[in-house]
Amino acid sequence: MNLSNMTNPYDWHIPVKDNKLFSGRKHEKQIIFDELECLKSRPNKNPLIVLKGERRVGKTSLINYICNDDSTNDIFFIDIRIYELITPIIFWKEVFYRIISKLNDLGIKVDRGGDTKTNSIGYQLNSENTSRPCYLECPSIFGNGEISNFYLQSDINEVLSAIQNKGYKALVLIIDEAQHLNNSSDIQSQLRDIRDNVRHIGLILAGTHDIASLFSNSSLPLYGQQTSLEIKNYTNIEEICACAILPLSKDEQILMSPVTINYLAKLSQGKPSHIRLICNAIYERYRKNLQTDLNITKEALFEILEIIKSQEEDKGTYNIIRSIEKLDTVNLELLYNMTRFPNWTLNDIVSLDESFRGEAYSEAASRRRFDFINNKKQIFISDGILENDEERCILNGGEFVNLFLRFHIELKRYGKLLKKVHLNGIVPTPFSEKCIKLLNSLCYILGDNPEIGYSIFHTFFQDQEGDLIQKVKDRYHFISDLISGKAMENDEHSRSIFSECANIANLVERQGKYCLYCISIRNLDNSFELIQTEMYFNQSDPVNINLQDLNPTAWENIKKQAEIAHIVIEDTACFEVDLLNLESLLKYVGLELNQVLSKGNDIQKWTVLALQHAVKSVEKDNFNTTEYEKQIMQNPSWVPYYSKHNMEDALIDIDNCLNKIESRAVKARLFNDRGYIRYSMSDGYNKSQAIRDLELAINYHFIDFGLSLLNVAYIYLDKNNYDDAIDYCQLALMLSNMRHNIIAGYLRYRLLVPPSGFGFIPKIEMTPANTIEIAYLNMAFAYTHSDRIALAYTCLNEGLEVIPSSFYLKHGLARLYLFDMKAPEAKKIYQELRNMTCPSPYFVDELKRMTKGYHRFRK
Repeated sequence: MNLSNMTNPYDWHIPVKDNKLFSGRKHEKQIIFDELECLKSRPNKNPLIVLKGERRVGKTSLINYICNDDSTNDIFFIDIRIYELITPIIFWKEVFYRIISKLNDLGIKVDRGGDTKTNSIGYQLNSENTSRPCYLECPSIFGNGEISNFYLQSDINEVLSAIQNKGYKALVLIIDEAQHLNNSSDIQSQLRDIRDNVRHIGLILAGTHDIASLFSNSSLPLYGQQTSLEIKNYTNIEEICACAILPLSKDEQILMSPVTINYLAKLSQGKPSHIRLICNAIYERYRKNLQTDLNITKEALFEILEIIKSQEEDKGTYNIIRSIEKLDTVNLELLYNMTRFPNWTLNDIVSLDESFRGEAYSEAASRRRFDFINNKKQIFISDGILENDEERCILNGGEFVNLFLRFHIELKRYGKLLKKVHLNGIVPTPFSEKCIKLLNSLCYILGDNPEIGYSIFHTFFQDQEGDLIQKVKDRYHFISDLISGKAMENDEHSRSIFSECANIANLVERQGKYCLYCISIRNLDNSFELIQTEMYFNQSDPVNINLQDLNPTAWENIKKQAEIAHIVIEDTACFEVDLLNLESLLKYVGLELNQVLSKGNDIQKWTVLALQHAVKSVEKDNFNTTEYEKQIMQNPSWVPYYSKHNMEDALIDIDNCLNKIESRAVKARLFNDRGYIRYSMSDGYNKSQAIRDLELAINYHFIDFGLSLLNVAYIYLDKNNYDDAIDYCQLALMLSNMRHNIIAGYLRYRLLVPPSGFGFIPKIEMTPANTIEIAYLNMAFAYTHSDRIALAYTCLNEGLEVIPSSFYLKHGLARLYLFDMKAPEAKKIYQELRNMTCPSPYFVDELKRMTKGYHRFRK
């Protein structure tokens, strides 16, 4: 099929003009329509609507939608875009030019002057009264450059009269880039006087967040008169889905799978212009027969990177992109973490990264992170990558450099994109990331990971949409009815439930009974935002995952951390459900599916049809390689060899795996594990190769390469290179900001040995291991042996703030007291350790000696 003559339907350069292609903004649209309805029906109600948001977020597209809607056909809209050095003369000249031109286009002829007896709008050239504005003529007619408010309002009234004679009920002046009005208090005053004294005229001001300065204090002309709406990136996955699929034909829509929608949410962060840019690149490859579907691919991302580079004609911006490309793995990851959300401060970064990182929040750990990020920020500023902003971390080069960084790190981390279909993504925001970290903490404490996770982003206030958890239960009553043979009702409510069921069914690999844990989390920084998450555990007894009852202390710690992170757990529930896969769900719906789809909305139709198409495509694909890589990551086959100290066979197994896989991330994991095993071997060759393997793991951008950093730090400790060991441990701490990336199978650490030395082991292997514990322990060892023992105390106490229950950190502190000849303090800790579960047999004898035989040691 020749597609080369087809037009690419995604134009990401310009705002959306066709209302059929517009998506989202339901809340904002309703507020604007209500204000405009008041304008038409109530003469004294003149709205001033302010739309603020970052560039290309969709403000103009929303304005276009309002202007093109049938409900506003009786409103006369005039839009004007202003620039930084705007003057009243130029501004009103442009306004009246546009009004009169539109009137002329509608057949309302306006006399352009020349007749001294004519009293036309803004055109009177009577030599006896030259103070009357002549908006289309030479500006010198204004003399001193001032415009009379009396004549201005008179002309507006005459315009309104002509407009109303044509059947319009009101005039709305739309001013784009209105933040530039900050430079002209005269125009602000004129707009206020017109709004106060002329009936049936409304104002819509759109601009960046700097527009807020127009209303910031009571001395300003427009203070307190506005209805402000912040236009943000999409936060609902359905809005992103609509933005992506609506420009496509019905046959093309099913070629875009749910996994691509999920990637669009992740990579675009919900920004409409970025969604269309990604879709443009995908469609261009499809149009050129370079791919047979409309799914995101690694090649498409590479092309987007080239598009971004080509857009940046400015040499300085291109150099910033080149600087980012040259960053090593660690600095690239740090830069991304510092700038992954726009315009946030150092405190914002620290607050997010430290939330739900350990068992409790630590002020000391937060200060360490703040100082580290601030120092790194200064380096990035000096390199020209970050703007020289005192508080915020902002990439130089604007939004496309941000987009480039997100794509670049995605490819660096994974090297390829997943193919498995799913539709459970939520748009990355600081709030959603806090929720994900909270959920990871819950799973970490439970010691179990859900087989399926499904999240929905809501924007409403408490009780506005009823009991969300009850709606989840209603969904499973619906499935039970289908299984029992009850026919599905063909109404909007049933279609909506069916669409939700299809999203869940798409994720199901094993049908049967699951334990469902529902949790509703609200954003305290914006109480209208709530995320409802469903976690499906492969067990049938809800008691096993009800954390409130299982571990009340841990539950209270989670709630305290949530409060510090400015989120709140609003509701939870745990119950048993039956899950169907997509094929079975469609089977139970049966022949009624086409009838259901015929009355569903575009998103509901796409959800089912795209999932059907994706399932059929998966059946045709060979996923052996992917499944093999998944098995390597979850259950490494060389671990049994290593656990039995059979190092040679463990290395042979890893080498065989390296020859079979392609994934960059899996290879990095293999290099890390091979380096770890090699360093435990006695021969010099393997020890030297260990460092090479660990460096490869870091360079391959292993997603959890904090493990590799700690393994390198351990080698530096053995070489008495304490400064480098401290640096690597600190880097591992900075990159370990979530519960799932602090867990490891094996890690080694050094133990301080007291002066007596007898009976104290000098090193140990922790299994299972915790990267935070290992980092603090090895860092304290390095501080102590480099004559910085005060920092060693600070380090271990900070670690205990993060993980108060840590046996290893308390034991490390006891050893430090012994090393520092402070035996009484050590004894208190050893007595406390005797009452804890000992995680390693190596410590049993030491605990006995130090509690029962303490007097002998002291002597």
